[in-house]
Amino acid sequence: MRLDKEIILAVMIVVTLTSVSCKDPQNANRQNSSQAPARTPAHWIPQWRSPHSAETTGMNLAVYAYSSISVVSSDVVFVAGDMPNPKDNGTRVGVFVSTTNGGQTWNETLIDQFPQKDTALNYIHFVNPRVGWMVGAISITEDRTEGVLFKTSDAGGTWAVSKLQYKQLPTCIFFVDEMTGWMGGVTPDSEDPGSEPAKTSGKKERPGKKGKNESSGSAAPPDSMASDGGPSDILTTTDGGRTWQSQWHISTSITDIFFVDRDNGWATGYKGAIYRTTDGGRSWTQQRSELEFNEHYTDPKNDDSKNFIVSGVHFFDAKNGLAGASASEEDLGRIVGTSNGGETWSKKLIAQGEGIRDVFMLSTTEGWATPRFPKYIYHTIDGGRYWEGENIIFPQEVPFFRVAGADAAHVWAVGGGAIFFRVP
Repeated sequence: MRLDKEIILAVMIVVTLTSVSCKDPQNANRQNSSQAPARTPAHWIPQWRSPHSAETTGMNLAVYAYSSISVVSSDVVFVAGDMPNPKDNGTRVGVFVSTTNGGQTWNETLIDQFPQKDTALNYIHFVNPRVGWMVGAISITEDRTEGVLFKTSDAGGTWAVSKLQYKQLPTCIFFVDEMTGWMGGVTPDSEDPGSEPAKTSGKKERPGKKGKNESSGSAAPPDSMASDGGPSDILTTTDGGRTWQSQWHISTSITDIFFVDRDNGWATGYKGAIYRTTDGGRSWTQQRSELEFNEHYTDPKNDDSKNFIVSGVHFFDAKNGLAGASASEEDLGRIVGTSNGGETWSKKLIAQGEGIRDVFMLSTTEGWATPRFPKYIYHTIDGGRYWEGENIIFPQEVPFFRVAGADAAHVWAVGGGAIFFRVP
């Protein structure tokens, strides 16, 4: 199975803002100048490019894919992704990049524990400057892919690697401390993850069976927009990732997980799904996102016909959060927000012509959002009522995947070809 990011992560393109039929956010700002807050001169610049991509230009830069970022502090930042293997032109290799001085210098390490096989790293999460995890997938054969987990206890100096004994391929991982964490994954719509809870049909969510799932085989690549997002399990660990158990079985695939503490967390995924737990994942409840896919929709213009994938979620506290979504078969995006923990979600941005890949909240009022192929990264200072486009200073239009930061002066975004830094 090919794990080329150009195929794995292909989705969206260009923009309009909430309630403004206009593809230029700068024009949109002028039309709303009477209500808009004062504009800032912030812009985004490439802070790091792999030396291996020095001779690469144009859209070919997208094959150097930085897919995830974990910001521990204003100084310590970790990034994961994958790129063409410089030792073997026919395969892809994982890449880990880190800084301990706020991006003044970066160090790159190739994650090549699986020679002659494609490796894709989809998500990275550190709980402190030394302990962190990465999840992704390796190609076993042309039509068989397996999930893989990497763990470090020395800031990425060395990595312990293990294959995951679950049919679903991991898309996201989140830890609240060095022992307790959760993982989400994707499966084809025609496949069940293979554990006992997944064998029953129907849409009812319920706890997953404890113990490991021993089945394996091909499945849709992680974060793949080609998959219909079949049933999956939210996995949990209490021993730092050494063993994993199915904690809850749901009817769709998961693309992102975020916790504000040991009890309160959210998981987002296909078919407009947003789930909430208030007891550390022992139970999960689906929330009304206003983006749910209705297989029996009657109006093709409504959001319930678009089959949105909610690919990014971030909360500042247990009440205030944002989520970003993209239509699976159209270039449409939405940002939804909540101020009551997700009891109700409302649309904060409607994007025509592009999907929204990720969101990040610095406070209850300030946050950022990344479209899939952006000319701008979006910034709000009023909780999402108004969004302004911040220019990206880069000669190529490349895909963006994740955004995160420590404060307004230290915010990064990752995507194709580079790690980008916000210049306030």
